[in-house]
Amino acid sequence: MSDYMNTLGKATGLLGLKMCVTHLLTVRTRFIENSFKTNEDTQIHPVIGTCFTYLLGAFGPSISIPRLHGVVSNSLENESIFFAIYLMIGLTKTPTEQHIKIIWAFVVARYIQAFSYLLGVQPYRAFSFVAGLMMTIFGGVELVRN
Repeated sequence: MSDYMNTLGKATGLLGLKMCVTHLLTVRTRFIENSFKTNEDTQIHPVIGTCFTYLLGAFGPSISIPRLHGVVSNSLENESIFFAIYLMIGLTKTPTEQHIKIIWAFVVARYIQAFSYLLGVQPYRAFSFVAGLMMTIFGGVELVRN
């Protein structure tokens, strides 16, 4: 496997793990706040509920569910497009070391964006979002030009 595809795979894994952790934090917050989405979630057996509470560390301060959903939504809207574009670059072009650096920079930007979104910190959230978007646009332009 080429260095490029290996890098793309690792980056996909790292951002996939970020998404999984975000989902776990959402479930943790639902247990802390007792704010479940569906009726059947409120009817979970107390022993199972207690197990989930301890496994998820569902005590102490919670994270805003709308912020967690914002991270998930923003990730789905941006990361999937990036990976589709850069996968196609890997399959149809001759990727360079610059492409590999862009992939790693994108991962860093997306982690900064997620943490900044959860913490409500500007201008880091805006800068990291724009940086990731510019890397996606660069890849899209690269893909459609000769």
